[in-house]
Amino acid sequence: GTDCGLSKFDDVNWVSFTQNGLISDNVKSVAVDAKGNKWFGTREGVSKFDGTNWSSYTKSDGLITDEVTAIASDSHGYIWFGTPCGVSKFDGTNWKSYTTKDGLIDNSIHAIAVDLNGNKWFGTWGGVSKFNDNQWTNYLSGGDLVNEGVFSIAIDSENTKWFGTAHGVSKFDDMNWGDFTTVYDSVAYTILFDNDGNKWFGNWGHGFSKYDGINWTSYTTSDGLGDNFVTSSSLDGNGDLWIGTEWGGVSKYDGTNWTTYKTDNGLASNSVHGLAIDKAGNKWFATGAGISKLNTTLTA
Repeated sequence: GTDCGLSKFDDVNWVSFTQNGLISDNVKSVAVDAKGNKWFGTREGVSKFDGTNWSSYTKSDGLITDEVTAIASDSHGYIWFGTPCGVSKFDGTNWKSYTTKDGLIDNSIHAIAVDLNGNKWFGTWGGVSKFNDNQWTNYLSGGDLVNEGVFSIAIDSENTKWFGTAHGVSKFDDMNWGDFTTVYDSVAYTILFDNDGNKWFGNWGHGFSKYDGINWTSYTTSDGLGDNFVTSSSLDGNGDLWIGTEWGGVSKYDGTNWTTYKTDNGLASNSVHGLAIDKAGNKWFATGAGISKLNTTLTA
């Protein structure tokens, strides 16, 4: 993060959390809710950290199953958990779960996103489900999705939905579907929009690709990316991109320079399954060996 001798951070501090508060070190997903609570989905339940105290929830509390693969919070403050067995909603007290019996297209959930109208979108092995709190609407390949295996969902500023699938990307503006041909026909595990209107796609085995509306630019390990198997991404308050990878730690891209953080730098594991950034600008990384938090104090 240093450009022309000026350091963007006057303090960089790593903190890791393991099973002393976290229910399991094998963390699959992470999200920050409107109250600033951090939620971590693991193979053995979900843990919440409010900055001071930890609390965990499992199937015995009301979660549909213990393995949590995706997390999102909605405008009502409900937390939605995706699992291999369906979806669970938590209001802080009560749990409610949904499966194919309720209208979900497939019980194996990979991704959850909430659009600008408050609709919940679920990416599954078998297509996409939309839930407006009353009604389920399902979308399949063949007219809708380019492929039914949906691994990521992103909502842009115009409320267009983007779906990363096992074979390319589809977008939906609530009226029309379009197949968006990416530079690689591979699994898009993450989709990101930056402040300049560029669209970024994490390609499984092919790095991170940027589309500016006309041209494609791909970044790989030869450019400075930690690993070509990209799992997750997020944009921080400076407009820097943070990219989680399967085996190469986490990389930051400021538009010019790449910086990669690995276990040598303080990351709990080089296998990063998810990442989230809180309102204070702290980065939270879900890894195969616990949670890592990167405190970053911005210089004035």
